[in-house]
Amino acid sequence: MSNRPLSRTSVRTSAVGLAVALLFGCGGGGDSASGLTEEPLSVLVSETATILSVRTELPSHSSKATFEAQALNYTFAAQISSGPDAGLALAGRLDLKGEREDDGVTEVEGRLYPDADASVPTRAELKDQFEADRKALKAALRTDITVLVEELKLALANGAVPGSDEPSAAQKDALAKFKAKFSQRMAEYRAAMSVRIAEYRAARRNGSPGGADDDNAAKGYEVHGTIDANGAVKLTISLGDKGKVVATGTIATDGSAKGSLTGPASGDEGTWTAAASGPVQAPPPAPSSGAYQAGLAKYMASCAVCHAAGKVDTTETAGDLAGELDDLVSNLGRVDSAMNGMTLTAQEIIDLKAFLRAANSPPTTTPTTPPPPPTTTPPPPAAADCTSQAVTWTQGTSTCNATYAGGASGSTSALSDSLAPTTGTATASCTNGVVALTAPVCTTAAPSPSPPPPQPPAADCVSQAVTWTQGTSTCSATYAGGASGSTSALSDSLAPTTGTATASCTNGVVALSAPVCTTAAPPPPTGTFAAGKAKYDLDCAVCHRAGTYDAAGNFSDLKGKGNLLVSNLGGISGGMNGLTLTDQAIADLKVFLGAVQ
Repeated sequence: MSNRPLSRTSVRTSAVGLAVALLFGCGGGGDSASGLTEEPLSVLVSETATILSVRTELPSHSSKATFEAQALNYTFAAQISSGPDAGLALAGRLDLKGEREDDGVTEVEGRLYPDADASVPTRAELKDQFEADRKALKAALRTDITVLVEELKLALANGAVPGSDEPSAAQKDALAKFKAKFSQRMAEYRAAMSVRIAEYRAARRNGSPGGADDDNAAKGYEVHGTIDANGAVKLTISLGDKGKVVATGTIATDGSAKGSLTGPASGDEGTWTAAASGPVQAPPPAPSSGAYQAGLAKYMASCAVCHAAGKVDTTETAGDLAGELDDLVSNLGRVDSAMNGMTLTAQEIIDLKAFLRAANSPPTTTPTTPPPPPTTTPPPPAAADCTSQAVTWTQGTSTCNATYAGGASGSTSALSDSLAPTTGTATASCTNGVVALTAPVCTTAAPSPSPPPPQPPAADCVSQAVTWTQGTSTCSATYAGGASGSTSALSDSLAPTTGTATASCTNGVVALSAPVCTTAAPPPPTGTFAAGKAKYDLDCAVCHRAGTYDAAGNFSDLKGKGNLLVSNLGGISGGMNGLTLTDQAIADLKVFLGAVQ
């Protein structure tokens, strides 16, 4: 816990969650199949600060068959407050992939990429480049997931069986292929992030080696765990030879999470948080269905110089793309380094796939070359400025307002509402005469609480008898009374039971603390010569001798040996098993045996 990935600095995090939920929901009631359809009832796309959700439902008269895949990206902060590693912190970016089971529990696995050592200064341009690379990877991931969803929608619609009230084999196969491609794309994203982090750390060190700890930090720490249907989280973070950290907690309604942790050392305990920072990027509009003509135009403009396309274009130097649909991704450099820097939008990918599917049997009326561009293009009209106006923005139940002063198209202005109790900020952007607001923040301060009502004066305590018990001993004393908040020492000195306690007065009520009460043991019995002589004659004389008083015994002389007597005589000799003496008999025998000559 003493190397760079584990530092004493606190952590602030950014998070965006990306999730794809695919459900076979229940259809209408009754036994009739008239309410069924061959296409999904709905495909809904929504996004919050921590999740992008794509939900598909098909009608079904049986129980739901559910699949949900998630890609979660958080900034993670953990602080150890007690134990051998107290004061240390674990901070970094948490990338997870999850799959939700039918019981509502999401199994997650991924990596925690620790923050770079804060003691090494970072150039502003280096940090900006890393953030730009990270955002580009995330944007490419978003585009490719969008394409996967569009492919799934098409496959679900084409796989529907008329009259059936259950998902078809083709639809189930489409879901399985989506799951595999989603997992593969997430693995590629994590691998690319590891490369960017390693490059960033090396650049911060000016290319000097960072050692095994820095290499492990670039690869990230392995994470696995669960998130149940109620938002309860349990994550195990493996820190290599440093041990493991187990983090448990809950996810809040805003997508943030927090809780407690244990480890890596035995006795280590602390807390952790994971939260989103900054406004989430608005998801791009869903691409429309692929168009053959649009795909052909994009192929001729960007692909034909190197590739062929079935019967449409047979001249190629780098391969025929007809039917090769899996190689179309947002960042073509991932397919072939020769195409580094070449990108496709989700709509362009959908259009190209529509064209390449039909490239071996193109429509007879489809031209093989795009129409020539017009010789002249009229200049676009000048963009309109925005006029001064009042604007409002709402966050939850809070509404803020401000006056926008106006500006040229393309300009931005910072707005602020500072009139309590509702305050906030926003950025106004002017585009061709239209004002749009971004990054809105608006909160309402909680009203000041009313002062508590005056409390009556605390009552004094009156004189009274009190008792206290410890084990089987009970002590008593007289409490003399006192003001609320005062204490008095109590004592019971009447033997054999004695003790002490402290009496505290609180608003007329007496409570005892630190009680001590013990009962003295009774004194040992006192023996007599006559009683000892009688006991010796009765139980001992048959075997033993006692000096000149009894010299006829066959066994040892007990004269002067009274201190050897015990209650169980079998403990002295097996021949006396079963013979016992009371404390009084022992005392009497000691007096007698000590006195005989």
